[in-house]
Order: sequence, then structure tokens, then C-alpha cells
Amino acid sequence: MSLQLVKSILEGGVGSIAWDGWLTEQETRAERIVRYRDYADGHHEAKLTQEMADLLRVKFNQDAAAPFNLNHCDTILSAMVDRLKLESIRADNDAATAWAADLLLANRLDEMQMGVYEAACRDGDSYIMVSWDNATGQIRLTEE
Repeated sequence: MSLQLVKSILEGGVGSIAWDGWLTEQETRAERIVRYRDYADGHHEAKLTQEMADLLRVKFNQDAAAPFNLNHCDTILSAMVDRLKLESIRADNDAATAWAADLLLANRLDEMQMGVYEAACRDGDSYIMVSWDNATGQIRLTEE
């Protein structure tokens, strides 16, 4: 769905207040995800005073992006993600189960799922979008 379509739906129903509220919500969500990704990459906001740094015997630079941290986020995220694995989808009949297996294989879900799991654990959500590929005449799965 295009952004213009979302805007026209929200403005058409209840006016620009809904559109402005939705936009603010999306901006806040994006800022939160950037903060989560920065934190996972080791850029922590350590609010140390000079006295705290002296007590901990660490070199302290108030202007540094991450003056004091030991990043274990990647280890924790990897441990969680490595335990998750979608192996198959079972339907109520064999033909549908075989169709789902072919779909997952054709789209290399075994490779894609690790990125989806990591993003879900780190960012709070992640999606696999389903679309039709006119060039191949098949369903295409993409990570969003």
C-alpha cells in the first residue's frame, strides 16, 4: 500500500488529525528501532558522571558516543535466534503440505528466516511479505 493511499484513507475518514497521529506514531516507532539497533551494535547511552567513572576506574570522555560499555547483545541475540527454525508447514491435506514445502524451498526460507528472527528479537517485529512475481509466475517471499 502506498503512502499516498494511506494518507487519503486517513484524511478522508476523520481528517488530517488521524494522518498526523499516524505519522507521529511511525516516526516514534522508527526512532525506537534505531535506538534498539544502536544498542545491539554496542552504542549504549552510559550516563556516567566523572565521579562514577573514577570509582569504576574507567577512562571517561563525556563527548564519546559510548564511553563505557561491554556489549553482550550480539551473543544474547545469536543464542535466541539460533534456537528458532521453521522446518515445515503442515496443512490438513498432503497436497497443500507439499505445495507449502515447495514454496518455502523456492524462496529459500531456510536462509531468509535467520534475518527475520534476528530483526524480530532486536527491533520488536519483522515481517515476511507475500507477493506475486509476474516474471516467474510464482509467489515470492521477501523479508521486510
